[in-house]
Amino acid sequence: MTYRILPLLLLTVAWAQNDEGSGLLDSMEAAEPGNGTGSGEPEPGPDPANTTEPASSYDETITALLTDPTDLPSTTPIDIESLIDTSFEFDHEEREYNYLIRPVPSVYSKAIVVEFGVAMILLINVDERNQILQTNVWLTMKWNDYQLKWNPAEYGNVTHIHVPSDRVWLPDIVLFNNADGNYEVSFRSNALIMHNGDVTWVPPAMYLSSCRIDVEFFPFDEQTCDMIFGSWTYNSDEVRLSWYNDIKAVQLTDYQYSGIWDVIDVPGHLVHPAQTKESKIVFNVVIRRKTLFYTVILIIPTVLIAFLSMTTFYLPTDSGEKISLTINLLLALVVFLLLVSKILPPTSNIPLMGKYLLLAFVLNIITAIVTVIIVNIYFRSPVSHEMPDYVKKIFLDFLPRVLMMRRPERIPIFNGYFIEEYCVSEIFDASLVLPSMTATIVPFLGINVRPPPPPQPSTSNGENGNGDVSKDKNKRRWSTRLSKRLSFSVGGKNKKKQDGIEEEEESTLDATSKKSNVGESRDQRISRELKTTVEAVAYIAEHMKGQMSDKKARDDWKYVAMVIDRLLLLIFFGVTLGGTIGIICSAPHVFDFVDQEKVIKEINARKYCGNTFQFQALLLVCFASEDEEKLLVDLFDGYNSLVRPVPNATSPPIEVHFSLAMVLLINVDEKNQIMHTNVWPTMKWYDYQMQWDPRSYGGIKTIRVPPEKVWLPDIVLFNNADGNYLVSFYSNVVVENTGEMLWVPPAIYVSSCTIDVEYFPFDAQTCQMMFGSWTFKPDEVVMNYLDGKRLVELNDYSPSGIWDIMDVPGKLTEDRSKIIYSIHIRRKTLFYTVILIMPTVMMAFLSMMVFYLPAEASEKITLAISILLALVVFLLLVSKILPPTSKTIPLMAKYLLMTFIMNIITIIVTVVIINVYFRGPTTHIMQPWVRHVFLKTLPLMLAMKRPDQDWDRRRSSVEGSERRKMWKKTVKRDTVSGSMQSTGSNGAVDAKRIPTIREHHPFCPNSGESDRKAETRTSKDVGKALGDEAVKAIDAIEYITEHLRNDNESKRQRDDWKYVALVIDRILLYTFFAVTSCGTAGIIFSAPHVFDYVNQTEIIENIKAAAEAEKMEAVHGFVIAVKLGINIESANAFMNVSSTKVEGEDYQAEMQEILTSLRSHDLKSNLTNSPVVNRL
Repeated sequence: MTYRILPLLLLTVAWAQNDEGSGLLDSMEAAEPGNGTGSGEPEPGPDPANTTEPASSYDETITALLTDPTDLPSTTPIDIESLIDTSFEFDHEEREYNYLIRPVPSVYSKAIVVEFGVAMILLINVDERNQILQTNVWLTMKWNDYQLKWNPAEYGNVTHIHVPSDRVWLPDIVLFNNADGNYEVSFRSNALIMHNGDVTWVPPAMYLSSCRIDVEFFPFDEQTCDMIFGSWTYNSDEVRLSWYNDIKAVQLTDYQYSGIWDVIDVPGHLVHPAQTKESKIVFNVVIRRKTLFYTVILIIPTVLIAFLSMTTFYLPTDSGEKISLTINLLLALVVFLLLVSKILPPTSNIPLMGKYLLLAFVLNIITAIVTVIIVNIYFRSPVSHEMPDYVKKIFLDFLPRVLMMRRPERIPIFNGYFIEEYCVSEIFDASLVLPSMTATIVPFLGINVRPPPPPQPSTSNGENGNGDVSKDKNKRRWSTRLSKRLSFSVGGKNKKKQDGIEEEEESTLDATSKKSNVGESRDQRISRELKTTVEAVAYIAEHMKGQMSDKKARDDWKYVAMVIDRLLLLIFFGVTLGGTIGIICSAPHVFDFVDQEKVIKEINARKYCGNTFQFQALLLVCFASEDEEKLLVDLFDGYNSLVRPVPNATSPPIEVHFSLAMVLLINVDEKNQIMHTNVWPTMKWYDYQMQWDPRSYGGIKTIRVPPEKVWLPDIVLFNNADGNYLVSFYSNVVVENTGEMLWVPPAIYVSSCTIDVEYFPFDAQTCQMMFGSWTFKPDEVVMNYLDGKRLVELNDYSPSGIWDIMDVPGKLTEDRSKIIYSIHIRRKTLFYTVILIMPTVMMAFLSMMVFYLPAEASEKITLAISILLALVVFLLLVSKILPPTSKTIPLMAKYLLMTFIMNIITIIVTVVIINVYFRGPTTHIMQPWVRHVFLKTLPLMLAMKRPDQDWDRRRSSVEGSERRKMWKKTVKRDTVSGSMQSTGSNGAVDAKRIPTIREHHPFCPNSGESDRKAETRTSKDVGKALGDEAVKAIDAIEYITEHLRNDNESKRQRDDWKYVALVIDRILLYTFFAVTSCGTAGIIFSAPHVFDYVNQTEIIENIKAAAEAEKMEAVHGFVIAVKLGINIESANAFMNVSSTKVEGEDYQAEMQEILTSLRSHDLKSNLTNSPVVNRL
């Protein structure tokens, strides 16, 4: 093997420092193909016959270069193409076909045109969660191989043959945006070769391609998934793609319809960027989702739930089902939110269905809150609340007219009186009750209408005039019970008088009454007993009035709740209807019908017109394929791919320049703590055995060989997580004539990544990818940054919809034997904010509404338990997402745990509150400290005003004073006259003569023992004058009076317990609101990036600019080193220092020291061992 180009390179660098040779390098660079025009297209060499210099002058030039370079004039032009054309001769001996060699006649021939087409057979699946398109396609590739031509007449008219694909040269066309690492086709079918050299290859393939899913209008969404095809190792000057049969779209002739997606369009376009010299074909697969399934399973149920939720306002509160209906609908919406979160990727766009579910969820939460308020209003009573005047005007007068609600007219309860107009004092005046009472009772008393006769002595046997013994017993029993009648005062017999003056007046009246009883006739005593009975009836009437007054107040509160219900029903119906139409109809293809058969026929029948790349064969006198075959034979003669390419064991380690290009951040699995990426690792090293003189091989400067033919550095991903340490596709190795090896294999890596879930979902992760040689030690293989770039390349990166890339620095470690790239990413939080955070926060605040819900509604526990079940669902969702680490508690888990604990405490204290609420005098006695704390102190602190509960006592006191005055006058008048007539001239009892307040009964504790005995005798006499029916009627009145008094006393004690429960509810409402608000703000706002906005495009551009700046800095430093006369090895050291600098570190002094120490070194030493010369 010869190295004829080496003296030329030596001469070039040697003359670069001299003024007289300064133009040589420029002239050589200008003479190289592709450098003169700047267009990137190689120019064919000049014809030797037309050159101004004879052919021998070129030989003389070469001789001069090899013998004495200093004798060569600086102005001598060096035309590489002419040199190659005149210096080499080729013989045309028979040779075998080599499938490793690109089939072109000359190195300067135009690129091989590969006609490419794709036929889609099946659209298998679209994984929205992982953003992957799975398809079954048939690739069609057609090109011309000039070596595979024959004359059919010489071979029995055989016009075509089928050969195995591994026997012919194949273009390495792969799917660039692969998502599973399977870049090649699924089955390597035979190739069809025509007699004119046309080769057609149609391999089937099952591809998983990355597809950016736009879920904004899900499930009425339309997706555009790209499939990018191109040659992996050949540039556009070597292999250029064109359309197969001029069809610029995916062929759908054999397409089988999908049941999930409709194909709308499948256009394609060619990509030939001049700056990268790439040739790619991009097919845009436009598909639209069939919405019937999601309409039936998701949309219709959600819409129905949304409209069903507002029926809560039409459900009567008395049914006790309002809260149950609302909360059950809330649980159903939580299930639908969980379903959507499982289907869609957590991208930064809110799905249309997510928007509607969020609207329905928020409306349901608001419904639950206002329902609690409505239930609270509905169960209000005069015991706990007093209705303000503005509430009456708005909700009882104004809003019912606006809402066209007609309240039934009230019916007077007695003699044309309404409840608030009725005055019980009229009963005491006997103007209402006494006439009918007298007319009912007097006929049974045997009382003569005439004036009462003088008292007659009783008979010796003690029998009455009728002589009925059994009737006497009933009368005596009645007399005994009648003596036990209670006072009319609401306070009861055990209640102390509130005023000392009243006690004095009462005692005075009692004494007067007792004196007046002396000498009473039987008719007078009967009249007095009738007064007492009338007072009992008046007590019953007063009790009924109080109840009816309370009922009226409760009915007013209930009507207010009904008005609010009706108002909210109309409001929520409008909001729900408008939101449903606005959100669902915002999708662009809601009512579009897709006729898939018609669409496919139109696509297949579409004619594509355009410029097709025309291939024009360039006829040359030389055949570069023979040169390339000869080159391969010479290069690999004695070459061992297992041996590290160094001259000897003492040689310095091989330096592998490494860079990483990230194409896709496919997924970050927090549960398994792995990162799934699509990357292109680039490795460049120097193999001294892979050098040749291009002039000896037809000007060939670059070849591509299979990776198994050459030595490869065994650089793997150390922190691999799936056992696949190697690359996904073993692409060809690009070999330069200087010995520089370039290998860019694509890889789908699953790397381990320690997930820090402390601030989830506002978390930022740092995932590392550690690359290094698996078997070689640092003294054998070292690593360095390619072109001085320590950052991951993002030129071909497609932004992720879930994560934002913040920074991608690299660092050399362990004596430059490993390189670690740190991928700093930050989560897009919008999805989790809508699906997880907002529902949880709203349920946390809904939970405390339990303390505003009246215990009488019997739904407090239902509300608390239902919210607890919803929180369990969200805890389950978080547990499915996050890893079960013990290192830290996720932020969202902290909040859910806090909400869960608060809800548990809510349930416990709610049980206690309900227990207190339903306490009564038969089971509990209220302690004085409880009465003082919860009925006096805490209501004052909480600004709770309890309605006055002593209204009846004060009213009785006022009315009692008036009655006492009347009683004094009556007693005085009766004492003077000596008689009290109870009947009028017509025999009826004179009601006007009956006092309006009763005396003390003989068996009343306030009466004396002597009076008791006298009254007993009197009662016996009175009982004799009554009949059995009268005794039973008065007995029933007495029983009712006693029962009502006891019931009032029990009700008062129960109301006290209820108010205690109400005070506890109010305290806990304020406490839980403060704790929930502070906990929400403290936990969520503790994340460092809650309000940060990330402009991903700007960050990526900044990273690209930083990488280019590092590259230019390294190259600029090397150029300076060469101009200062430093040898190449030292320049490499200079580049290493420049590229491995730490940001912010002052390394200028170190660079200056290296420059100073290297000026004295020999310029020509180690020139051929530096890959930097090649880059220069």
